[in-house]
Order: sequence, then C-alpha cells, then structure tokens
Amino acid sequence: MNRMIALAMMMATVVFVEAAENDKVKDDQTALAEIAKNCTDWEVGRTAIYNLNDQTLLIEIANTSENLQMRLMAMSKLGDPVVGINFGITVPGFLKRNEGRIADGLYFRQLVNDKDLNMRITAVKQLGNQVNLAEVAKNDEDWRVRLLAIEKLEDQVLLANFAKSDKSKGIRITAVQQLVDQAVLTDVAKNDTDWLVRLFSIWKIDNQALLAEFAENDKDVVIRKEAEKRLAVVIERERLKNTNLPPGLVLPETR
Repeated sequence: MNRMIALAMMMATVVFVEAAENDKVKDDQTALAEIAKNCTDWEVGRTAIYNLNDQTLLIEIANTSENLQMRLMAMSKLGDPVVGINFGITVPGFLKRNEGRIADGLYFRQLVNDKDLNMRITAVKQLGNQVNLAEVAKNDEDWRVRLLAIEKLEDQVLLANFAKSDKSKGIRITAVQQLVDQAVLTDVAKNDTDWLVRLFSIWKIDNQALLAEFAENDKDVVIRKEAEKRLAVVIERERLKNTNLPPGLVLPETR
C-alpha cells in the first residue's frame, strides 16, 4: 500500500513539473498560482513561482503558503518595494535592490504578528525604527525575538525602561549591555533584584567614587569584589590616558 501511495505521489509530482514548465501554462498566471499553492514538492513550487509574475497572486502565495521557502521566493519576486515590504520581504537580493527605499514602518506592521517564528526573527534583523523595535521587544511572545530587538535598540530612554522594568532577567541584562547612561547603570546596579543583572551594570560603571562605594559597602560579596576589580581597571585606564602611548596602541576592554 505504501508503495502505491509513493508511486501516486511521484506521478503527481511529474504532472505538476510538466505543467509548470509547459509553455502554455507559463502564460496562464492563475494556473501557475494554483500549482504553487497546491503542490507540496519544493522543486515543483519553485518552478511555478519562477514563472509567476502576477503581483496579486504572488502576494497571495507570500501571505498564505505554509511552505516558508515558497513564501520567501514569492516575496523575492514582488516588484513594488512598498507592497513587498508589507508582505515581509526578507530576501537579501530584494533588500539590496531596494536599498534606501525600505519603509520600515510598513515592513514592521506586516511581520510583527506573523505566526512563523523565523519570519519574525528575520524581520527584526531588518528593522531600524527604534519605536518599532521597542514594541517587538516588549510584546513578542518569544524571548529570542525580544532579545534580537533589544540588541538593535540604541535609544537610551527605551533601553533604560527595559533595563529597570522588564520581567525577564535576560532582557534586562541585554538592555544593560546596550546602555551608556551612567545614572541608569548605577540605578540598576543598586536596585535590581537579581545579582547577575547588577553585576553586568557594575562592569559598565566608570565613576570611581561609585565603584568605591560598591566595593566597600555592597551587601553582596560578589558585587564588592567585582566593583573592586572594575575600579582598578578604571583607575588604570585613566592613568594611561595621561601617558604617551605608542601610536596605534589600543587599550583592551575588560568585561
């Protein structure tokens, strides 16, 4: 019975391939779309989409196909950059062809609720709008997507909110790593409930007086020791700033 099913599937695939490559079918965009939507074989679907030029039909495939590869290929053939962005263009060739014309907000709006995790991850990698990234970092259901969004955030106010208020320790740590605001870093180092988040904040503080205070008075022995190490690094770097270093010598970052 299994052999019969396999043989039937093979025959159906051959029919689909022949149909997709048929010169008459190539001119029938609706037929090509039907082949792309209904076949389960990637090679057949790719052949059909390759010959498909109708933008409306390509949009339908890009938005509804359960096969991620077919969605991406259909997206790559969308000629209108705005339409393409609306349906989550993530194909590098498309982005390169339309460099400088990407409407970040439109791109974001289509993909923010995409059911496919890989699509959302790819979308976040292309996003640049800080407000949109913050929305993804706050609301996405998967921590991997949120983390990618945080890593791309540059807005210190938004990062401060995540560093001080997010429920996820990993998100708070990632936000701290992006922060340069010394006041916020000090606040997190003093008040976060997790010692590891506090530790990451200590490693980014540059104020010698504050580091000395942490090194002497903090209730956590690990924080005291790390603050002492960080203080020594900051003092040494400050000393070397006032010395004549050989040309091209760059001081290594610690932590």
